[in-house]
Amino acid sequence: MVDFTPQELSHFFPEMRAVLHDCHFANCTHRHEPQCAVKAAVEEGRISEERYHNYLNIIEDTNNTQ
Repeated sequence: MVDFTPQELSHFFPEMRAVLHDCHFANCTHRHEPQCAVKAAVEEGRISEERYHNYLNIIEDTNNTQ
């Protein structure tokens, strides 16, 4: 797998990439930041919870291997 930061990972998910510009913080990791457009889209059903959990799992796996 290619090296990436948690902020970059969301760019590999087209449905997340579509709302990234609406996040309050430019370096949002979409995990715990307030006013996160990705988390809001998940809550509203515009982004699949399964896809969001896949995203979180990839970040977790990456953190555990570093």
